[in-house]
Amino acid sequence: MQILDDYVAHVLAYIDAKKIKPLRVVANANFGAVGRGVDIIAEKLKLQVERLNWQEDGTFPKGTPNPLLPENRDETIAAINSAHPALGVAWDADADRCFFFTGSGKFIPSAYIIALLAPEFLRKYPGSKIVHDVTTAWVMDDAIKSAGGVPIMHRTGHTFIKARMRQEDAPFAGESSGHYYFRDSFYADNGIIPFLKIIEMISVSGKSLDELVQPLMDRYVVSDEMNFQVADPAAAIRKIEAKFGKTGKTDKTDGLVVESDDWRFSVRPSNTEPLFRLNAEAHDRKILDDLIEKIVTLIKS
Repeated sequence: MQILDDYVAHVLAYIDAKKIKPLRVVANANFGAVGRGVDIIAEKLKLQVERLNWQEDGTFPKGTPNPLLPENRDETIAAINSAHPALGVAWDADADRCFFFTGSGKFIPSAYIIALLAPEFLRKYPGSKIVHDVTTAWVMDDAIKSAGGVPIMHRTGHTFIKARMRQEDAPFAGESSGHYYFRDSFYADNGIIPFLKIIEMISVSGKSLDELVQPLMDRYVVSDEMNFQVADPAAAIRKIEAKFGKTGKTDKTDGLVVESDDWRFSVRPSNTEPLFRLNAEAHDRKILDDLIEKIVTLIKS
């Protein structure tokens, strides 16, 4: 317990515990490692936690413990609709990723959470550089610049993100896959610190998570990550670049990014799975849907 107690003290140092309100939270551990730490935190902060899949079970009886997959969100959303909490949160098995839901059960893509958290670190470390991966950019870049920081886009993957954080002395970094990195936590990704920071933001502001995130969603529409099985990813990228490369600015830091005035997308082979990933963003839902339809047609062809 000594290690766990020390760990809890470490993550709680990221917030002012005296400011935390006794919020109701639906929390899904997905049979992973997060539960025991959150139990201690909930007792210290007087959080009212509705626990789902809390007992560690490495067989993962309900399937792949990945809340990023849309089909894995239904249980959490159902519990939120029943409990009417301030927010919902779900972790993956090793709790290095965390995902948020509003009190109304709406899943929040991680790019919006990064955009909420970055200004918090820029208030403490003015003018700092904040690192994010290539998959999405606009909503994060806007939030970082508005808070006086410098956004740095870099290759996806914890090895690459951590190295760039050290190079830039960045206090915070995030990936749209739900990874959040902290300089003062050994540059490591951590799934509890963002949970605590969002709890603190809700408590201090008096706003719901819906109210905090809605201004960002009004300005930028961000897609879910879409995954495909592609026999030849390099050929798929060449095909997509041939179609879209002349309509926008391209970047090949990691796969292919194409950006126009109205939309931006990233296609890349996964570093960890035999999958081809698509992420997209736009200023308007119709523009985004039309863009995605065209890209998906190319991928599937």
